[in-house]
Amino acid sequence: MTITRRPLLLALPALLLAPTSQAQTRVDELRGRLTEDTAESFGRFVADHLDQVISLRLAVAPPARHDGLTVAEEDGRLRLDISAPEKMQVTFFGGQARQPRGFAVDSVYRVRNDGMQMGILIYGLDPLPEAEARQARQSVRPIVLG
Repeated sequence: MTITRRPLLLALPALLLAPTSQAQTRVDELRGRLTEDTAESFGRFVADHLDQVISLRLAVAPPARHDGLTVAEEDGRLRLDISAPEKMQVTFFGGQARQPRGFAVDSVYRVRNDGMQMGILIYGLDPLPEAEARQARQSVRPIVLG
């Protein structure tokens, strides 16, 4: 079977003009205030986006009661322990800043599964490099935390 150049040359303009799948991808951006009342929704959002890129614009308020959410900072990382929808731990490996009443999270992350320990699902949120984050935020689908 021989391949002629003519069909290949005719198809080339169509390939060059076709939109890329990356340009069509919209990144889910979660916005709002993370409290013990919204911790379950946040946990579900993270679990639903495993191995995907997400954008977060959150105010994280340390809980008063520690019923469903525990917030801790260690070694420059922000760690959240959430008890529902299932026991999970979410660690931010950057992109957070200490505020007078908690933390501000404003970055684009890749969600990864760090395994399970003693029945607790562990997720890591790795911030994307600045150039990739800027590009990802050009096409977001806003979701209000609640």
